[in-house]
Amino acid sequence: MNDNKRINAEKAAENCGWMVPGDLGADGVLTFLSATHRSVMLIGDDIGAGASPDSYAVRFSSAAVTDALAKSYYTSVGIFRVKPYDLSEFVKAATAVCHDITAKNIPLPVGQPSLGGTVEQGGDEASRIIASLPPALQAAAAADPTVREALVKQRRGQDKYRDALEKLWSGRCPITGINHPAFLVASHAKPWADSSPAERLDPFNGILLAVHIDRLFDGGWISFTDAGQILLSPALPSAIAVSLLGQGCQERAITQFTPKHSPYLAWHRDKVYRKS
Repeated sequence: MNDNKRINAEKAAENCGWMVPGDLGADGVLTFLSATHRSVMLIGDDIGAGASPDSYAVRFSSAAVTDALAKSYYTSVGIFRVKPYDLSEFVKAATAVCHDITAKNIPLPVGQPSLGGTVEQGGDEASRIIASLPPALQAAAAADPTVREALVKQRRGQDKYRDALEKLWSGRCPITGINHPAFLVASHAKPWADSSPAERLDPFNGILLAVHIDRLFDGGWISFTDAGQILLSPALPSAIAVSLLGQGCQERAITQFTPKHSPYLAWHRDKVYRKS
């Protein structure tokens, strides 16, 4: 799957509350799951007889979901072929079906699709990762090996990124000086959904920020110049800026930025930062 198709698929899924995967599976398929329902959605390239190169092949971990969607969408052997311009609406419809089936407590999974590569089911590391997740995701992982697989892979990628940021920023938020891990977030300048797999794990795409500073940065209320000066959005009320960032915040600068950070900071200023 090329980058444009992948970004389109991830945005369509993320907009409907699906968790964006950390990487492509061994078979080039994206695996999506959710904390609010029990179904797994897999999106890959449309391949095989009669395939359309620009289309997606979408399938689900539950035959109940497939059967419900088949009333409105054509499916061949449990696979839906979806054009790029139809993907968002299709994912919205599929999400509604997944919630409905979860609410009715229909058993899952049925007709579980197989994925390339496996996570060691009894491995100590995988078990620790699952145990650290919210109860809803722990239950989903226990009920469905595909969910467990995707959750462990995603968390491993997140942990690797977080560790790299903590080393790069010496375990401290450069704005507030906070150094307690529970109050620090591994922020992305170029958001996860818009980044390539390599960019998602590139520590120069990130800043280790205090929770409230991450909220400002992620929402585009603040940004940074390549030299590290804080940019305050015109849409950010001055009283809130002072409360969260302190007096004279624009006079301070982050000194740890390097040329490797610059492309990501430029992307954030152009695409995320609220200029008005």
